[in-house]
Amino acid sequence: MLADDGVAVNTDADRASAATAAELGGTLVSLTDVEGVYRDPEDASTLIESVETPDEYEELKAAAEGFMGRKVMAATEALEGGASEVVVASANAENPIQSALSGGGTHVYPSALE
Repeated sequence: MLADDGVAVNTDADRASAATAAELGGTLVSLTDVEGVYRDPEDASTLIESVETPDEYEELKAAAEGFMGRKVMAATEALEGGASEVVVASANAENPIQSALSGGGTHVYPSALE
């Protein structure tokens, strides 16, 4: 990305895509190297599949460690800005976007921020 003066600018892809999803009122699909957000980052069986309430959202934030914290921050920005849903899902799945939109990964809904 270049600034108005032509100088290269480093951007955070998660936050840039969050702003786009918010502006369009669409679904943000954020792909990563794991299935979604885990309650225990070391245990894939602890996948958080759906986040619909403020209590579930607090659990999501508490579980997000390392790079996943940026994904949750972007999800928050997208939903606060008007996105209809955010999905954090695996880029390694067969047809990763279709998989995410069909229920794979962690789905976060606007009701979680109310």
